[in-house]
Amino acid sequence: MKREYIETGKCIWCGRTKEEGATFFNIPHILPHALGGKETCFDVCDECNSYFGDDRKKYGISQDEAVKGILQIGKHYFSLNPKQEKSPLFNYFVSKHKITLKRSIFHSITAQGLTRQFKRGMCECFLQKYHFMTKDGNSPVFDRLRKFARYDEGDIPFYCVINKILIGFIDQKNPIIGISQKDIENVKKCGLFTCYIFGHVIIMDVVPNAPHIEKMIFCDDLSNLGIIAGSTISIERLTDISKLDLLYTRYNGFQSAAISDTDAYMPFIEEPQKN
Repeated sequence: MKREYIETGKCIWCGRTKEEGATFFNIPHILPHALGGKETCFDVCDECNSYFGDDRKKYGISQDEAVKGILQIGKHYFSLNPKQEKSPLFNYFVSKHKITLKRSIFHSITAQGLTRQFKRGMCECFLQKYHFMTKDGNSPVFDRLRKFARYDEGDIPFYCVINKILIGFIDQKNPIIGISQKDIENVKKCGLFTCYIFGHVIIMDVVPNAPHIEKMIFCDDLSNLGIIAGSTISIERLTDISKLDLLYTRYNGFQSAAISDTDAYMPFIEEPQKN
């Protein structure tokens, strides 16, 4: 009998069950398998699983392709055999420390679309790993994230921390989305999750309507934000994918940047919207 990837039996994306016609036979990788992701999860129906890898109609690139294309640059950068690492989006010029968008997709993908698809794909990775850890991915607190990632509605705020040093474990053969018990507690309290992936530090506001005061408490502990004293240059809203410093230029001559007080990092938490 073919294996079914089921625990709760309810798809964390569309909410359908087997009784409602959903099937769960295709392997749901947490990070794209094409990127090297080996971790798998459950409760992602076959239709939703295919959607994240195949939906290219609006932006010219699927969520999984955007995640792979962006993070593959980091895999290339840190690889012992960089010539073997290829990107579906970019050409690499190692000696010039330069990348260019491939001509074949130049006219079909915009920077705005690529950024949005990357964020949607990272939300996919987060919720699937969170559900793997907790079996609570169907919680209604993630409804806004679900609408954004699966149905392209609304937005989930992302912020990138620009450091002069690498933070986080890098395993080229088995990259993962690391979620600790402390991360799970923080998500429940304030809705913020700090993701470390290929040297990038990305803060995801996975529950934007979580209590504002709890978000500020989260920010009081700089370790939650991936900030290292004397090594953090800035935290910026991720509105353009280039803000991730895709070429890792921060390791090539940045001047020292001091973080002197809370004003340097607190403003990225937005004021709660009025109903």
